[in-house]
Amino acid sequence: MRDQIMSDFLKNLAAPGPAPSGGAVAALGVAQAAALLARAAGADRELRGEAELLWMHALRLAEKDAHAVGRFAAAGGRVPSGGPEAVAACLPAADVIAAAGEVVALAERLLPGAGPSSAVPSTAVQSGELSPDVAAVAEIARASAMTARVAIESRLGAVPDEAADALRAAVAGVDGLAERAAWVTAAVRAANAPARSPEAARVG
Repeated sequence: MRDQIMSDFLKNLAAPGPAPSGGAVAALGVAQAAALLARAAGADRELRGEAELLWMHALRLAEKDAHAVGRFAAAGGRVPSGGPEAVAACLPAADVIAAAGEVVALAERLLPGAGPSSAVPSTAVQSGELSPDVAAVAEIARASAMTARVAIESRLGAVPDEAADALRAAVAGVDGLAERAAWVTAAVRAANAPARSPEAARVG
């Protein structure tokens, strides 16, 4: 999958069959978000290096997800025969959620002093120095995490009870991740909003 051209991947995605599925798409979304983040990092070599590692990790997760989902479908998605395969089909998606959280955490580092609990954005946010790419990173990571969550939840019925609780725990933080991503996006939009003239402010 890492060496496929995009048009071939999209053809495979559109073709009948169980894989690649939403989990693989979510993983590729995280890879793209991490690549954008590497660009937005600018001169921050440490952050760029972490982002590059994340995009390579996410590409591997896309391949793992496609393989595991294919095996789950071949098993019929039933318990008990589908149990181990169902767990294996959920694990890459759980890792995608974790990777999306790491991407959002790196994006937050571009907002020094800011965070969901802050009432006032940081000086960097206020100065308009934030690339719109940072908001794209947050939104793609948020969508990927939610997609991966749905992929896991849709297979929980075929997962043995002893594994289901761990998988539910893996998806429990997605709403919080989404809130953090929304904060990043709001901060970037605020930093890049056109300044209002004093006359317009008085009229407003």
